[in-house]
Amino acid sequence: METKSDFKNLKRQIEELLNNYAKEKEPDQNKLIDFIIDQFSTYHRELEFQNEELRRIQNQLEKNERYFFSIFDDSPVGYAICNKDGQILKANKTLIAMLNVDFTDVIRHSFTELIAAHSQDDFYLYLRKLQTVSSQVRISLDFNYQNSSREFTLVSSLYNDGTEEFIRIAVV
Repeated sequence: METKSDFKNLKRQIEELLNNYAKEKEPDQNKLIDFIIDQFSTYHRELEFQNEELRRIQNQLEKNERYFFSIFDDSPVGYAICNKDGQILKANKTLIAMLNVDFTDVIRHSFTELIAAHSQDDFYLYLRKLQTVSSQVRISLDFNYQNSSREFTLVSSLYNDGTEEFIRIAVV
């Protein structure tokens, strides 16, 4: 692929040719024009190749994104991704169906809102433990479900994308 230095090299060659052209007693305009056209034509073909390659990569990335979103959203277990404060950033369709809630009741809300009042302390201790271990942590808790509660098991782990830490929670 072309780089800035390649473009600078092309620019330098054209400037050199123009300087030589200006020094000649009988300059050959056709030679200069042919050289410039040839250089730009080569550069243009390389840019077209790069553009095709970028389109191919973009299409593959979009295909992979759809595939992994499908794996997340259509998973047979409930799944949520929370920030380190427990705010739900993403939740899959399965979790929403399991708890019989709307996406609007979940996204950007605290995960603790889904936990039954009598399980809140256990959930708090669970999150504290999760911060201190490097493996998955499991717990069974009661969730708010319609007008009662329902027990589910959580399996969670931490994930760091290099800039921020997230909590991945599977609900089974």
